Amino acid sequence: MKKNLLQLLLDKNLITEEEHVQIREDSFKRGCSEEQIILSDLKIDLNQLILILENDFNIFYTELESNSKKNQAFKLISREVADRYGLIPFYDNSNEVHVAFSNPFEIKVIDELKFITNKKIKIFFALSSNIDQAIENCYGKQIVDVAVEEMRKEYMLEEGEKNEEAHSEFSTENAPVIRITNSLLKQAVNAEASDIHLEPFKDFAILRMRVDGILNEINQIPSNVYKSLCTRIKIMANMDIATKLIPQDGKITENIDGIDYDFRVSSLPTMYGEKLVIRVLYKVERFINLDSLGFSCDKVMILKDILKLSHGMIVVAGPTGSGKSTTLYALLNEINSKSKNIVTIEDPIEYNMPRINQVNVNNKAGLTFSTGLRSILRQDPDIIMLGEIRDEETAQIAVRASITGHLVLTSLHTIEY
Repeated sequence: MKKNLLQLLLDKNLITEEEHVQIREDSFKRGCSEEQIILSDLKIDLNQLILILENDFNIFYTELESNSKKNQAFKLISREVADRYGLIPFYDNSNEVHVAFSNPFEIKVIDELKFITNKKIKIFFALSSNIDQAIENCYGKQIVDVAVEEMRKEYMLEEGEKNEEAHSEFSTENAPVIRITNSLLKQAVNAEASDIHLEPFKDFAILRMRVDGILNEINQIPSNVYKSLCTRIKIMANMDIATKLIPQDGKITENIDGIDYDFRVSSLPTMYGEKLVIRVLYKVERFINLDSLGFSCDKVMILKDILKLSHGMIVVAGPTGSGKSTTLYALLNEINSKSKNIVTIEDPIEYNMPRINQVNVNNKAGLTFSTGLRSILRQDPDIIMLGEIRDEETAQIAVRASITGHLVLTSLHTIEY
């Protein structure tokens, strides 16, 4: 008799009778299998689930490789199939393909994959979040590779042989450089990257993304392709494409999957061309509460209690990309209310927040952190958010404000050892 995952969980006392009934009801209401609800909602501890899948169903768990260069098996199926069924092939040989599924109990999908690949299918289980990331890494890189190859062929033509049709390709939405740019931004958003680094060297350029504070290389492209990519990004960011010997700043607003994202672009002249760093600015709704930041429950309770104080200072410290700004905005969201006058001074303003007065530092106009903070103190604030303490004067004013009836939230850049 075929084993039933839901019944096994009940027999092993890993779920209660009430949970058993609830899962069955949810399955009926949502029009999906019981297994899908158990696996996607993680109704039990992941380690216990992994043991059951291995011991009772001979389905092994995989975390999937983060480096898409090592995975070429994904080319056996289309992205449409991968997205539709929540799966990713991650290894293949002459007669077998290893496929990670978010729901490995979809038997009819196995038959379809056998037909598509003409190979045996070995089933693995992976978290849906890991599969989504792998899909974006693999197919996003494929988009870049195809576009780069098209541009290689374009550059191989003699300048005199390029006709107007070839030139106009770069102004259409299907132009290779535009596809590379769009794919790069979408990859970063889906990976929840904080920054994209585009770094030119003698014969090639490296594309890297910072995820969870760690820089990962995602691709390499030829130098001539990079020049076109660099120009495209500078145009999108309203930067001067003729100026290449001094640093510049710009901003891109792009709609990705129906959501507007802001990208802050910074250029820096290097030996082999301009290095670009793109900071990804997510909408504040993505981290509307402290519970979504990954703190333990007891730490969240401590933070919420501290936020009830009428004065004092909360300092968020850490290296670049560690989540200082994200944490500060989450704290502000927690205490934002009609009865509070909240004023921030930032460099720059990264997220627009409702009902909060946000001030942007303007050093050229003499509006620094210290001068801005002095002015804010004359605006009858209840809560002040200071983007970063950078000098002794600012630190002194912030401390003085915190002991004279104001709650001050700020960050301090520290070095990771």
